[in-house]
Amino acid sequence: MKLWLGKIFVFILGGFTYAVGKYIGGYWYIGQNFPAFCRTVTWSGKFYCNSPYLQQGIELVNLSKPLVIIGIILLFANAAIFRQWLRFSKYYVPIAVALVLLIYPISIPPMTSPTSRLYGLYVFTQLYAVIAFCIVAVELLRGWLNKRAQRSSNPR
Repeated sequence: MKLWLGKIFVFILGGFTYAVGKYIGGYWYIGQNFPAFCRTVTWSGKFYCNSPYLQQGIELVNLSKPLVIIGIILLFANAAIFRQWLRFSKYYVPIAVALVLLIYPISIPPMTSPTSRLYGLYVFTQLYAVIAFCIVAVELLRGWLNKRAQRSSNPR
């Protein structure tokens, strides 16, 4: 039961992050009072939100997508694989956050403008999803090969 709670928590975290990102980014603008910090812009007779937190909203939406992908990947994980992913996450997430905050924005000489934190967040979250997939795939393959070796060494 605890394993499924952990897996569901990843989906809930991804969904919550997506919803908060959409809200503070001003994407869900229903009326003139929602969200409260929207600065209303009227264009062609329609109301739009000019949110002062647009960049943070985009960052949260970009963070939520790999979380949902990781949640789907973890559906195939057993308890041992899930624990291994948690151990990896315990070190990767703080290191990635520190690198994004310390390194970005960064200027790369051939480029004219500095690379934003949004790009750093994108790179590290996509890498996180790929590594999570590799952890699950390698451990599932290792378990399958161990079962196959046991069957061949113990003929009936």
